[in-house]
Amino acid sequence: MGINNLFTCVILQKDDEFIDHSYVLSLRESIDSYVLIVDEKREGDFVRRVLPKIECFFTEDVKLCSIEEVLS
Repeated sequence: MGINNLFTCVILQKDDEFIDHSYVLSLRESIDSYVLIVDEKREGDFVRRVLPKIECFFTEDVKLCSIEEVLS
């Protein structure tokens, strides 16, 4: 079984164009877990600004890793 894309979401500031997106979030399913992939315009911005606000909604521990680790 490969990786299945469950959804992709582009986050924009109000009135921004697509090219100016802040984040692209993709939820993927692997053999034994779900993987949330975050592509950000400014490196580290998601971890500093967004993750602290949404961590309380996760029901399991969150492991942060690079895309290279996920795809290997």
